[in-house]
This record gives sequence, C-alpha cells and structure tokens, in this order.
Amino acid sequence: MQTETKSPDLTKAASLLEQAEQLHGQGSPAACRESIARADEGLKALGITSKNEFGPAPLLAGRILLCRGNAQRDLRTPEGRTEALASYEHGLAAVATVAMPEDATPFDHQLAANIMTNKGIALLQSDDATTLREAVTWFEKSAAYRRTLPRDMHSVRWGLAAACMNRGDALTRLGQPEDLQEAIRSYDEAVQCLEELAGFDHPPFIVRYAVAYMNRGHALMAQNSPEGVAEAIKSFASATAMMELHTQKDSMEYHGTMGCAMMCHAAALMEQGREQAGQVAEEARKAIAHVQHFEKEDLLSTEVSIKARHLLCRALATMLDRTPPDAPEVDEWITEVTDTVDEGMALERLWEQRGLEGFRLMAVELFRFGVRVFFIRQPHFLAEFILECLDPEQSPGAPVTSEEMHHLAGSVIWDAALNIEQRARGASVQERASLVEIVSDLHAADKRLQELREQYLGSSDPVVV
Repeated sequence: MQTETKSPDLTKAASLLEQAEQLHGQGSPAACRESIARADEGLKALGITSKNEFGPAPLLAGRILLCRGNAQRDLRTPEGRTEALASYEHGLAAVATVAMPEDATPFDHQLAANIMTNKGIALLQSDDATTLREAVTWFEKSAAYRRTLPRDMHSVRWGLAAACMNRGDALTRLGQPEDLQEAIRSYDEAVQCLEELAGFDHPPFIVRYAVAYMNRGHALMAQNSPEGVAEAIKSFASATAMMELHTQKDSMEYHGTMGCAMMCHAAALMEQGREQAGQVAEEARKAIAHVQHFEKEDLLSTEVSIKARHLLCRALATMLDRTPPDAPEVDEWITEVTDTVDEGMALERLWEQRGLEGFRLMAVELFRFGVRVFFIRQPHFLAEFILECLDPEQSPGAPVTSEEMHHLAGSVIWDAALNIEQRARGASVQERASLVEIVSDLHAADKRLQELREQYLGSSDPVVV
C-alpha cells in the first residue's frame, strides 16, 4: 500500500513564515518557541523533513530557516545556539541551490548574506576565542557578499553596516592590539555606509549610527591608552549628538540608547582623571534620568541605570575627597550617594525576584561602594544598610547567596566595630553611649549574617573570596 504524499503548499508556508517572524519579533522565550513551531510547520508545508531537502522554493525555505535559526538563537541556551547554527547551515545550502530570478526582491538578493550575519551573531554568544574568530569570518563573508551587490540598493548598505559593526564587536571582545585596530576600521566602514544612506529622519537609522559610534568608543577604550580614551570620548559625544536627531523622543528606544551613550561618555571621562568628576556626575545623572522610567521593565535600561549610578557614586566620592568636610554641599552629596546606592540595589533586587541574576556583579560593585561610604560618612546607618541589602526578610529578592557581598559585609562590620570602639575610649559619656549602640547594631548585623550564611550557603563561617 502506497503512502499518500502531500503536495507542497507555498501559500501556507509563506503565511506560516509571516506568523513566525511576528512571534520572533516579540522577543520573549515563549514567543521564540512558538516562532520555532510555526517555522517547522512552514518547512513541512514545503515538504522539507530533513537537512538535505530544500523543497520546490529554496528561497522561501531559506527565509523560514533564517527565521527559525534566529528564534532558536534568541532562546539564549547552548541547545538553542547549536540548533540555530544547524538551521543557518541548512538555509545557506538551500539558497545555494538556486540562481537568483530576475524578479527577486532586495531581501532575496541578500538572503545568503543575512544568514551569514545571523550565524555570526549566534557564535557571538560564546566567550571562546576560537568561536569568536569563527564569528569574525562569517561577518567578513557577509560583508564580502554584500560588496558584490549594487550599492544603490539601500538595504545593501544597511546590511553591510550591520556586518561591519558585528565584526567590530567580535574583534573588540578578542581584545588583541591588532584586533582592536581592525575593530575600529570596521566601525569606520559601518559609519561610512550609514552616511551614504543619510537616513537622518529615520529612527532605526539614527540608533544604528549612534550604536556604531558607541561601539567604536568601546574599542578605543580597550586600547588602554590616553590617546584611545580621548578618541573614545569623541566617539561617545558623536553618539549622543546623533541621538539628538531622533524624532521619537518619547520612545523607550530613544531613551535607552541616549542613556547608554551618556553613560559611556561619563565612563570615558572618568578615565581622564579626578578633575573630570563634576562633568562625570552631570552626565551620569542625565543617563539615569533617560532610563528611569523604563528601568523596571527593560533590561538595557536597567543595565544603563545601575552602571550610571555606580559612575555617579564614583564621581561624588571624588568630589567629596577634595572638598572640605564643612563645605555646604558636602551633606547634599552624601545624601545623593546613599540614595543612589539604595536605588541601584533596590533595582537589582527587583530583577532577582523575577529570577534574573544577571545584574548581580554590578550590584556587588554598588554594594562595595555603599559599605565604604557608610563606613566613612554614616557608620550609624551601616548595619541597617547591610541587612537591607542582604536579608531577604527585610528586602525580598536580596542577593543572599552572593559570597562576595557576604565577604564585603563581614569585613567592613569588623573594621567599623574596631574603629568605633577605639573612638569610644576617648569620647565623652554621652558620645560613648551613642558609639556603643552603633557597635551593638553592627554585632547584631554580623550575627544575622551568620544565620543567613548557615541557611543559604551551608556554613556560618566568614566567607573568604
């Protein structure tokens, strides 16, 4: 008995591709999984059941495989990346089987290059140097392919800019001197492509242009030289100037990108020395203001917010160090520092409650800064600050399993207690009573930390990192 074979249904496959692309555009893991399912249905509609089959419409198959690969990649799991790479290989093989028809769309002309770029982006998820080198190769193949196409097709220059920017990102991460020089050259080519497009009234163009300058600045900063820092500052300034041309200034895209550019500019200024502290503080405040409305929902805004807060604290600490303690602005700066640390730590806890620990390293740096400031400037609030940051009963989502934060907390508690006990010996009766109370609070905090370590880390012993 023969098995009935269904005829390929190109209309159904095209409809499923459209659904898959829309789902992938939503970005969530659940939407990506649903996108993969739609893409699989689309391949079945073309009669494709194995990696050696391309169906009656290889270009359509290539587009479906590209979408499926992107959704698999954006699950951001090792398994998803492996499956994505297989989808991209299948897609490239499908496109290679067909000569480009005369009525092919600009997207079809660049389909192979788009698959190459996205394969490189999947490889960028690795920190392995060999894999990053492979990513560079795929971005170079994509760029070389696009250079063979007519440059009067706007999408060619748009895609070429993307390939160059991603090549620059991979080279910057590799970090060797020759890699950094090549990265800067790639960003310069990307900027040239975008300048040829001159889409200054088009928000996505503005953002890509600004990101090219920001990433160029990162490559310059990675050179670890005064000249590199000076050039990076110019690149970050170009990014912020470009974002001023953005026409949708109420959008999350505008505020997130502008905030990021200002934060990067502030970080570069900080590298130029203490005399820049005032300008760094001002830039950091502006960066925070741009993302504050979105920081509880958008990951980029959260990252910018926490990093900018850390920069603001560093700048204010520098300003405090060089200002007489009785100056009128000192109390205001101390309040701003402590408020800034508290806000940053609260934001990190919010994401911890949602199951995301990706901001914990940044929170550790904020915490390190906070305990130092409270130790020096407001020791009477030190115990309260530490428990607010680490005790989940006081603050749901507290990163109680962070060994580094426990180590920092334990060290500063004992340093502060010893320092205050020494001060108490020569103090008046009234002042001594106040100091003794602070020491008592510190010992109580230390005892609570021991309980938390026993409960969450399996040992009440002090943490050594």
